[in-house]
Amino acid sequence: MFKLLDRVLHSAPANGMWECVDFFPVSMVEDNGLENNIVGNGVKHFLNESSDDTRTILFDKKTGSNVLQRPVEEIESLRTNSTKFNNIELDITAEFEIDTEALSAITEADAAYSCSTSGGAAQRGAAGPFGLLVLADESRYEQTPVYFYVTKGSDGKLKAHFCNDKSRSSSAGDVYKGIEGGVVPVLEGEKFSVRVLKSFAQGGRTCVTSRVYPTRAIFESTRVFVFNNATAAKVDASVKIWQMKSAEFTSYNFVGS
Repeated sequence: MFKLLDRVLHSAPANGMWECVDFFPVSMVEDNGLENNIVGNGVKHFLNESSDDTRTILFDKKTGSNVLQRPVEEIESLRTNSTKFNNIELDITAEFEIDTEALSAITEADAAYSCSTSGGAAQRGAAGPFGLLVLADESRYEQTPVYFYVTKGSDGKLKAHFCNDKSRSSSAGDVYKGIEGGVVPVLEGEKFSVRVLKSFAQGGRTCVTSRVYPTRAIFESTRVFVFNNATAAKVDASVKIWQMKSAEFTSYNFVGS
C-alpha cells in the first residue's frame, strides 16, 4: 500500500521530462528478480528513470547501498574481432589503476566537485580526470570524454566521480552538450572500470547514457583515445575493444483477446 504525497518526491533542474519512471524492489540477498508487490526484510526499493528494457539489475552486496545495472547478456553475442591493450598510456571495456601513493599524497580538498558544474575533462586536478575519449575524430576536434575524477573531502576521504563530457561532442550548434554523471563507489583494491557508450562504471554501480550527434567522428573516422589529465597521479590503463555485428529484429503478431 502506497500513500500519495502532496509534494514532489524528487526533482532536478534543467534535465527535461522524465519518462518511464520505475519503482521496484531488489533483493539484498539473492540474484533473482522479485515481484513488484514484495516487501519486508532483505528487500530495498529503488526509483529508476530509464527506457523500458531488460537490463540485468542486481543489489550491490559489496557496498550495501547501490544497484548494479548491466547491459542485456545477448549483446555479448554481437561481439567480433576482439582487441586487447594492456598497461598502455563499438563495445569497449577499460580498467584504470591509479597510483595509491599519489592518492595518499593529495592535500587539496575539493568536496564541492560535481560533474555537471565542473569544467569537464579540461578541468585538471591532482587525481583526475582520466578515462577515454570516445566518438572522437583524428584531430580530436570532436570528442566525448568518459572519465573518472577523484576528489578528497574535508574529512580526508576520497570520492570518485564518473562523468560524460559532451561539450565537444558535436560541431552542430543546435544540440545539447552538457556534462553528466555522479558519484560512484570504488572499494579498496578495486580498479576503476568503465564500459562505453552507454557507460557502466564499476560493474554498473553508476550508469550514464549520453546522446551525442558527432558530424566528423563518424563511420571510419571515429577514434578512441586514452587520456590522463591528472596533475599528480600516474594511471595505468587496460582496454578491450570489440567490433559489433548488427542485431537481428523479429516482428511478432499478437492477437488481442
